Amino acid sequence: MKSVQEAPLAHYVREYSALPGLQQAHRVEYTLRRSDTMLCFSARRSSEAAPISYYTAALEEVPACRLLCYLYENSIGPEQLRDVLSDFCGRTL
Repeated sequence: MKSVQEAPLAHYVREYSALPGLQQAHRVEYTLRRSDTMLCFSARRSSEAAPISYYTAALEEVPACRLLCYLYENSIGPEQLRDVLSDFCGRTL
């Protein structure tokens, strides 16, 4: 089992307002943590019980923090996390 660091390296929260007929109000949290020799990217929609997480050893901390900011700023949903990370990290995901 991977040992995940308690304090995140980076954490962002995006709030979405209710738009009648289009979406309910919700929040998406993006978190980056160190896990042993790997980095763990997580995204969680407030309506979901558990985050979607992926581990990679392909990035250093600074570029990984920038990538997490990219996920947040571009409203990448948890269900798209794997595809975006695969584009940046390739087969090391």
